Amino acid sequence: KFGSRAGGWGCGPAALRLGHGRWGPGCRSASSMCSPLGRALLSQAEKSGTSAGDCGSSYSGKRYNDGYEAPERPVKFGRPEKEQPPPAPAVFKFLAPEALANALEAFSAIVGEAAGGELDLTSSGDLFPGTSSRTACLISDNKEGIMEGMRKVLTIVVQCGECASNRPGEFQLTTIMPAKSCAMLIGVKGHNIKDLVKTSGAHVHVEGEAVGFTTGTGPGGDKVVHIKGSYVGLESAITRLVECVLEFQDQPWFPDWVVRSNAERMEDDDGKARSARMAKLSLAGKAGSLSGDMGCDEMADMAAMASMCSMMMPMQCMQMMAMNSMMPFLSMCMPFMGVGMGAGDGGLPMLADASDAGSGPGARGGGME
Repeated sequence: KFGSRAGGWGCGPAALRLGHGRWGPGCRSASSMCSPLGRALLSQAEKSGTSAGDCGSSYSGKRYNDGYEAPERPVKFGRPEKEQPPPAPAVFKFLAPEALANALEAFSAIVGEAAGGELDLTSSGDLFPGTSSRTACLISDNKEGIMEGMRKVLTIVVQCGECASNRPGEFQLTTIMPAKSCAMLIGVKGHNIKDLVKTSGAHVHVEGEAVGFTTGTGPGGDKVVHIKGSYVGLESAITRLVECVLEFQDQPWFPDWVVRSNAERMEDDDGKARSARMAKLSLAGKAGSLSGDMGCDEMADMAAMASMCSMMMPMQCMQMMAMNSMMPFLSMCMPFMGVGMGAGDGGLPMLADASDAGSGPGARGGGME
């Protein structure tokens, strides 16, 4: 159950407080909780908690003869028992192009009934960044409910011309998964995703970097996964994707991923772009500082480097270095390097004179033969 671990649904920006600190709108991200998705999550959590409470039993574990009543347990004074938070609902997200989104809106009640939960869609102008698709979120009590709802969704997908692939009988669907779930989906050296493609017959592609931790998003960062195949192939692949998503329901970052809005995704993308620009400017500044005025010690270091390069590199590489802004240093170091360069075909005219003519392999060759 969520909330039983530190950093679960009861804390952090995605906390949904419900009286006792879980699942409600009194958190920092109140705007997300007031959205249809937030209300749907709250409703599902309350329903799950009520169902769990109705199933309680007073059976104490001891057997008594017929007609004998079990003695009442003595009342214990002390710290009151903590209220258990309602179980976290299962969630699965995917993208819906305009035609598919309109169809899902028309049949959202049927999909929600099959899942035992709800199907939530962002508004028509609230699109996933970089796409013309709305974000769809299917909410249920467990994995089985999610799969029942996704089967209804796939039935609509195969009748949607916008979801048809170039090949007859194939359809495509784009899902949104946490980066950690994508790492599980791919596996070591891609073994897991290769097995999934082989067994399902569907094409599964993770967009961008496989894990995505290096971009600063962490394990809860959004990753887009494209699936293409027949109805059977899509169903088989989605079953595995749902397993990978729900595997990390108890992680502290999962609530933030669940309630992340498209506006927040846009802000994250803008922040990444600014960070990348700042990194480029920083590198450019460092490069500019290296090309400034140098003292005698720096000049001596460059001369020593050029001397070492003369022993390790062919003349062609040295000529490339000379053309790449190192001409002043090489012109100073060449007389001490023991390399004869004439004023002929391949040499450097500025270094050729009568005193150097006999110091190399040839007076006109201009290079090492």
